[in-house]
Amino acid sequence: MGDFNFFVKQNESSKTIKYNKKKITLVFSFFLLLIFIFTSMIIVKTTILKKDISKLQAQINKAENKAILSKYESNKVTMDILSRYKEATNTIAPTLEGKATITTALINEINSNIPQGVTFKTITMNDATIDIQGTGTNKAAIAEFTHNLESIKTIKEVKISSISGVSLTPGGQINFTINCKLKDVVKNENK
Repeated sequence: MGDFNFFVKQNESSKTIKYNKKKITLVFSFFLLLIFIFTSMIIVKTTILKKDISKLQAQINKAENKAILSKYESNKVTMDILSRYKEATNTIAPTLEGKATITTALINEINSNIPQGVTFKTITMNDATIDIQGTGTNKAAIAEFTHNLESIKTIKEVKISSISGVSLTPGGQINFTINCKLKDVVKNENK
């Protein structure tokens, strides 16, 4: 007969415990290795990104790029102002389009009726009146100009509001101011 070994069960359980400890150590070591690899990869990628960021910042901070950026920003401000101006004029334009009493044709007609010896100092225009300040070599030239203005169809009334100076000498000048009232004619000069 054989001997009975009462410690076999204890020996087998100690072998199982050692085996389980090796398994746990191996699994734990594997996870530590994975953590180390991923941490190393993150550190390397972070370092590469920091280098790329510093290169990009150096590129951005170059003087020529800053000059381009400042020019762009000033152009953007100008564009914003022009856009607001365009919006404002687009709301006013339809209103003014129907009220155009002073046209280029009227200005050309006034210009063509200026006699020799009459010159303008200033001309002020609005929707209802035209005020002309000028000089003339004699009263006849000023009167002729007044008569010529009265013959223009869109002018309702012409009056000399002031006249001063005497042209007794050659080259002497007479100052005058003429006020013209316009008729309520709405005319599109493009037609």
